[in-house]
Amino acid sequence: MPRTATVKRLTFREGRRVLAISDVHGNLPFLRGVLDKAGYGEDDILVLVGDLVEKGPDSLATLRYVMELARTRTVYALRGNCDNLVEDFTRKGAFSKGHVRENFNAISDDFASIPVHRVPKVRVGIVGEIYVKFAPLGNNNLEDFLRSEDCEPVVPGLTDFILFKCDNRVEDHKIYGGKTATYIGAGFLKKYVRRLQDDMIAAIGRHPEFRKPCTFDHLKELVKGYLGYGNKMGEGWLLTGEMLELIDSGVCNIVCTQPFGCLPNHVAGKGMVRKIKNNHADANIVCIDYDPGATRINQENRIKLMLANAKAEAAQEIQRLESEKQAAQQKLAMAQEKLAEFIRRSDELCQAQSAFLQTLPELELVPAAAETAEKPDAVVGAIEQDILTQYDAAPEEKAEEMKPAVTDEPTIQFPPVNDNAVPTDFKLSLDELKFGRNYNGGK
Repeated sequence: MPRTATVKRLTFREGRRVLAISDVHGNLPFLRGVLDKAGYGEDDILVLVGDLVEKGPDSLATLRYVMELARTRTVYALRGNCDNLVEDFTRKGAFSKGHVRENFNAISDDFASIPVHRVPKVRVGIVGEIYVKFAPLGNNNLEDFLRSEDCEPVVPGLTDFILFKCDNRVEDHKIYGGKTATYIGAGFLKKYVRRLQDDMIAAIGRHPEFRKPCTFDHLKELVKGYLGYGNKMGEGWLLTGEMLELIDSGVCNIVCTQPFGCLPNHVAGKGMVRKIKNNHADANIVCIDYDPGATRINQENRIKLMLANAKAEAAQEIQRLESEKQAAQQKLAMAQEKLAEFIRRSDELCQAQSAFLQTLPELELVPAAAETAEKPDAVVGAIEQDILTQYDAAPEEKAEEMKPAVTDEPTIQFPPVNDNAVPTDFKLSLDELKFGRNYNGGK
């Protein structure tokens, strides 16, 4: 997507140093160490060349530190590639289906083009009450804490919550009745948002490196057997469904965040953990209460205990995969040895065959003699001609001698000799000769 940049020429009095730093990535100790080593003072100009936050252990503290510096000193913070992408896709503000689909694809393509270094990490899902789940202020910077523990946070999106609220109005009408206008309006809005969600999932699915969320309909199907659709107080059945969806997608380590006094979320969250674990033995779920009376160290210690179990299971899984890899490599090596032995023996056989053929005398190949056998029709004609010849040449005194002897075998009777010549159409077929049929003078 094309971007425009504004070039601003700055002028400073002579003698001021310009310190340019990039790729801080939320690492506040690193930033402070670099500035101290450079002897950063009030007259120096600090230029932060993008990537100030994200990925590091304390992005929020880093941002606050830079904002505090900017109040008393000269600081220029340039936006990074992620900031530019967000501005590109939010300044247009069109909501037509075609435009939204185009934006989804462009967002997915642009974020996929950002170079990243991928390393295997323990993935941890975050579910819970809507504010505590998303707001760092409400969950004591839970995502930053998980990153500092070398984990990858996985947070379900906001679209399912919007669809959940629309679906509640539809289910209320089915269960309790109510205004038809509310039922129709909620159903229309649900259908519109669901189409947008389908486009979003399709855009994310264009790049396999991204985790593609499931549809709202699939999420609703997963919760069957756990809670009814009438359970809609707080996050209701959606909270249970999000935990099931994370487990279904392979994220079995989950932090369920909830305010201390939110009873419905305790029922749909903590109250369903036992049943989820009964049906999914690999589920590793910890429920954390966030309120002013709960100490941060206690919350983090409970999460660390869950992560210790997760990392132990991940280490066992890595060891199992490594064992399978070694076994596969051994099988491959054995197969390669057998193939090499087969090729060697085939070469020896070819050499032996070649040596044997060289010892044989040279043979002169002559064409095969033409077939001289007469055709069956020619044989039959020759037999008939021989019979007719004997018949014409036989004298009367030898007629008795030419009569066949009486036997039990079938015989051939020739027509009596008279003045008339043998009929020209007299013929005796090969079948009649073969099976000894009597000739009665008929045609």
